[in-house]
Amino acid sequence: HYVDYKYLYTGAEDLAGAVDLVKDSLYNFTTDKKFNFSYNTPLGKIVISNGTDDNYPEADYFIILDLSGDDSYESGGANRSYSYPISILIDKSGDDKYLSTNKTKPSFGAGAFGYGFLVDMKGKDEYQAVNLSQGAGCFGVGVLVDYEGDETYDSYTSSQGSGQFGIGILSDLEGND
Repeated sequence: HYVDYKYLYTGAEDLAGAVDLVKDSLYNFTTDKKFNFSYNTPLGKIVISNGTDDNYPEADYFIILDLSGDDSYESGGANRSYSYPISILIDKSGDDKYLSTNKTKPSFGAGAFGYGFLVDMKGKDEYQAVNLSQGAGCFGVGVLVDYEGDETYDSYTSSQGSGQFGIGILSDLEGND
């Protein structure tokens, strides 16, 4: 038996196109209204927030759209189990902290038997994790794209553009990192 990679990657290509479309739509979007919307779905939690410094504890997130604020993430943008195969995190602005101490669950742009996308559009961000993080794919696709700002990256194994029978991409496009 063998893995048919074109089927594995087809879903990732579709998701990447959708994530890119949302990112482009958010680029010029502005509002002064503060809001926080949260809803649990069979695919995981959906959160849309603006105007506050949010804390995202460990959870199975399907979609996080955070439009502003200096946020703290313990998970998001990584599928953490087979039951939740997709996780997308888009953070528009703010000096954010992506900190995971979990040694067994993927985080921050990791796909393990699924797809995980993290897009950070602007801000001075800090990324710390132990394993399967920061653009890692294990029989899946994990992508972390940071568009601008001065970032720090710290991780130990299977991270930062790592792929085992999958694709892992870490792309930092601008800044002193």
